[in-house]
Amino acid sequence: MEHSHQLSSDETEMADTMFARLRKHATSTPCQAAPLESGLSPITRTSCAAVASTEEDSEDPLDLSQWGLPAEVVTGYARRGVQRMFPWQLKCLRTGNVLAGAGNLVYSAPTSAGKTLVAEILMLKRILETKTKAFLVLPFVSLAREKELVLAELFGGCGVRVGGFLGQRRPPGGLSGVDLAVCTIERANNLLNGMLLDQGSLGELGILVVDELHLVGDAHRGYLLELMLTKVAYAQKRGLVGPRGVQVVAMSATLSNLSALAKWLSADLYQTDFRPVPLRQLFKLGQDLCEGPDLRPVHRLPAGASDDPEGLLALCLETWAEGHALLVFCPTRRWCEALAASLARTLQQLVTGTDNPGMLSILK
Repeated sequence: MEHSHQLSSDETEMADTMFARLRKHATSTPCQAAPLESGLSPITRTSCAAVASTEEDSEDPLDLSQWGLPAEVVTGYARRGVQRMFPWQLKCLRTGNVLAGAGNLVYSAPTSAGKTLVAEILMLKRILETKTKAFLVLPFVSLAREKELVLAELFGGCGVRVGGFLGQRRPPGGLSGVDLAVCTIERANNLLNGMLLDQGSLGELGILVVDELHLVGDAHRGYLLELMLTKVAYAQKRGLVGPRGVQVVAMSATLSNLSALAKWLSADLYQTDFRPVPLRQLFKLGQDLCEGPDLRPVHRLPAGASDDPEGLLALCLETWAEGHALLVFCPTRRWCEALAASLARTLQQLVTGTDNPGMLSILK
């Protein structure tokens, strides 16, 4: 049974900024990827090699436009609000011989620190310079599908063909039709098997990127990730790779035995605890947000309505009103669905005051 949420003056005031941002987001034109060509666009080796050389001579190596990346890629990142690196990303790329493609890399950084940008630059550089393929391995179908769409938009303009091997789905033409394959662990392992069985080598593979490396210790899927990495290492030692070899790049937010894994993969190691947004832990007790071991009250929330006894709407509104995204974790899937629908209905009323299916669909 649905209930009408009577909005307080505090909630209405907090929504003003949020509504403006939502309306701007809803009316903005989405970025369109250029049509993918049958092969790589005619980018010269000199411009690709600039990724390795220009940044050293640049007065501002943190600026992505100074890295010799294709203009379409720089523009794509700018549309997503990424125009500069964090200092740690630059240091990570300069670790050992990683940027030259002559060394493997294992690195760890907190969530939201920008780990994927490092891997994306290395993948793009490898694809364009060596005309070999890249595998990006992600643990879940949903993550892989999202990353496939993002990379197709970012890299499609310079002719890099991006395809996803997820579940039972594969791109038209299979592996021969892509330059960058976004895969789950299982599909990546199968692709490696196919290359070794059909071609006798991994000569077409230039770089293998593994996200969430800590899953190598998972009781159910860890063995498959370990097996996949072992196959690549074995192929390297037996010379079953291309002239430039296969560069292995692995990352994770949580790794306790990082040095051991780096040694196993014969990789350079980089670690950082950098966070772009400071981590602050608060506890909600009644209407108070409390901090520290003594649970010191630091902020008081408006009282929740009858259909929101936990006051979750007020917590969400404060974050949305500042233009930020947020995650709400619930114990069950059904709970997640019910809460999402409830928040969407309430926010619809908050920003419009009337039934508006279009706004409801955006908020959902």
